[in-house]
This record gives sequence, C-alpha cells and structure tokens, in this order.
Amino acid sequence: MAKPRTLLAHSDRAFLDRLARVLAPEFEIISTLDDVALLPGYVRRMRPDVIVQSFSDSPQLGAEIIHKIPQIASDTCVVLVTAKVNERVIANAFERRVSAVILQSASDQELLDGIRAAYRRRK
Repeated sequence: MAKPRTLLAHSDRAFLDRLARVLAPEFEIISTLDDVALLPGYVRRMRPDVIVQSFSDSPQLGAEIIHKIPQIASDTCVVLVTAKVNERVIANAFERRVSAVILQSASDQELLDGIRAAYRRRK
C-alpha cells in the first residue's frame, strides 16, 4: 500500500525536521516548506494527499491560506499545527474544512496518531 503523499509547511525548520522524522515511516514526505505563504503554489503543483501546516505568523495570511487550500485541492487532508489554542482560529479552520488541529507541543506519538486519524477519516 502506497504511503500518503505529504507536504509539510511550518516556519520553524527544527519542527519541520521533527515532523518529517515522525511521519516518515507511514507518510511519504514530498516537500517541506519553511514559508507557509508558498503553500498554495506547491499544493497546485504537487497535489499532496495530506498537508500538515502551521497557522501563519500573520493571522490574515494564515486565514487566507486555510481558505484557499480546499479550493485548490478539495480531497486533500489538511492538518493545522498551532503553538497555542485560539478558539476563533480553530473554529475558522474547521469551517474551512481543516481535518484536525494539533498542538505543536504534542508528543511525537500524539502528532503521528492525530495526523494518521485525520487522514483515515478524510479518506
């Protein structure tokens, strides 16, 4: 069975490396981006099965990207990773068809379990 093609986008390179290491056994990491603003173009070209992305440091840009992704790739599972809980951001994300929101402080196992569960539900 083929691994889900996965695109990672987060401004923290160390966290991107951590995500790639945690997900690699079950997900094919097709690209890592440390600039979330580039995400829509990469999604158009690469058509990933899963996107794991941070909420942009710029709330306006973050909301815009969350809004664009389902329009570009409606079947793609999108998981938002956030450093802190912001109920408005989370509600907005789910309205935009984000599959899951996971705290960046989650353990490696919690990250893997959450992303795996979001992908399976989406599929």
